Amino acid sequence: MLRATLVRCLKDEQGNEVLEYAILMGLIVLVALALIGTVGTKCAKMWNSISNMI
Repeated sequence: MLRATLVRCLKDEQGNEVLEYAILMGLIVLVALALIGTVGTKCAKMWNSISNMI
């Protein structure tokens, strides 16, 4: 009974698709956070530079 359940779970590919989408979304979020952090830092430096000029 346990072996049959294990074999059935291994053959079921529906969960694999969900896992692939979750990994893909996680990577997209990580890249977005890195880009936002980089752009935010550059914008802050630019605003500080402009503020110091005035």
